[in-house]
Amino acid sequence: MDYKSIIDNCIVSNQLISMTPSEKIVELGYYLDLNMEKTVIDFCCGYGEMLRLWSDAYGISGIGIELFNEFAIKGNERIKEFSLDSHVKVVNTDAKNYKDDTQYDVVCLSGENLCGSLKENIVFMERFLKPDGKLLIGTPYFIEKNVPNELIEFEGQLNTLTEIYDIIRTQGYNLVYFSTGNHHEWERYISWSARRDLESMKLLEDPTEMSKKQEWIDYWYKMYFEYRRRYEAWGMFVIEKVK
Repeated sequence: MDYKSIIDNCIVSNQLISMTPSEKIVELGYYLDLNMEKTVIDFCCGYGEMLRLWSDAYGISGIGIELFNEFAIKGNERIKEFSLDSHVKVVNTDAKNYKDDTQYDVVCLSGENLCGSLKENIVFMERFLKPDGKLLIGTPYFIEKNVPNELIEFEGQLNTLTEIYDIIRTQGYNLVYFSTGNHHEWERYISWSARRDLESMKLLEDPTEMSKKQEWIDYWYKMYFEYRRRYEAWGMFVIEKVK
């Protein structure tokens, strides 16, 4: 058994704030036609691990936009550790208000409903895209149309795969490639988020605040066990316009 590879995969997984494993991200890079000449901007990038992987595998350059300073600091440290800081970096700023006159070969947005809907997210991303570029959208979706109200109250109204496809086509794009998640990746994300809350709870001294944090952790897990595991999934979608 290759123990080192297992450990390395765990380290990489801790840096990925999505339900897409590292090998799938590298595969996505192939369908995005990434190479040393391509530039990428990744909104809501977390630790910037997707950029780091693509820079390492394909030689791309680009930037990640991340609201949380903790993620930006740790992400840039990891990028520097791999000597890729001359190619990619994470910028700590609000993606909604980010301004950049540069147009990129690939524009990414994963996991955040930044502008209110999938359609509005696509319109926002287009501002930064070269005319012949590609968009990469990561989003949760409902596996079927009829889901329990408890899940809608928790997650909001999500699209189904068919609805995602229809929105993509309505915006003038074609679906080039897509990858959906599995239970293992969902569980990795769910437990990653809970561990962060657990670590923050350990720093609390007020019993009331500790109790509230514990209630949230319990609620987070139970929503997955009772509803999200059955009715919700995650997908990454590569789309482009045909001129």
